[in-house]
Amino acid sequence: MRWVWAECAAVGIEGTVAKPLTGQYPGRGGLCGWLKVRYRATIDAVVLGVVGKLSSPTALVLGRPGAGRLRIAGLATPLSRRIRTQLARQLRLAGVRRRAPGIVAGLPGQSEDFDFLPVEPFLVEVWADGAVEWGRFRHRLTALRVRLDL
Repeated sequence: MRWVWAECAAVGIEGTVAKPLTGQYPGRGGLCGWLKVRYRATIDAVVLGVVGKLSSPTALVLGRPGAGRLRIAGLATPLSRRIRTQLARQLRLAGVRRRAPGIVAGLPGQSEDFDFLPVEPFLVEVWADGAVEWGRFRHRLTALRVRLDL
């Protein structure tokens, strides 16, 4: 069954919905009893920047390879205390504050443009679902740990 989930994610299916046999369709009484199950996997992503202060970031700007270069692909937020402690040893400023299109932070039209501080790239392991559009993650990622081993 695990391979089915991986195949679904590979073609952009983010999960499935389960409901009781007698459950009504949304719009006719709501989603009572419905359960959405998303495919989730741990992957490595490149930290390209931080939102907020370098000393206390509120989110990580993450990248993935695309067309021969790194592109912003999503945000990891909120950051746990453990991750913030690990980041404090890794974050090195790599330029001046930049502006990024809000489309990388969520679904099109739902997010405003945001400022971030570029940092020297390094890897983090993140928890992601299978929803990827235009080379970016549709949903926020969860940073699990800094990858000092790679």
